[in-house]
Amino acid sequence: MWILSVIATTASAVITWWWNTVDGATIDRTDQAGWDGAELLPAQNLIWVAVNTQFFVLLATSILTTVLVVRYLRSQSRERAFVH
Repeated sequence: MWILSVIATTASAVITWWWNTVDGATIDRTDQAGWDGAELLPAQNLIWVAVNTQFFVLLATSILTTVLVVRYLRSQSRERAFVH
């Protein structure tokens, strides 16, 4: 499960980076052309919030699962040390 969390976070980071790059380029081009960007993408801010929020949620989940896996492995190694 931990590896799935890391894979999902990595994929999310790539998608978020790609989205922010494309979004920034689109906004710059509309500004240079003299258009109102809000007319092209009226919900652009909500899309930006959704894309970045899903990345941070997955990042927090990945960090939490990493901490839990490390704690579990440490507790298992301590239990084995006391048994032997």
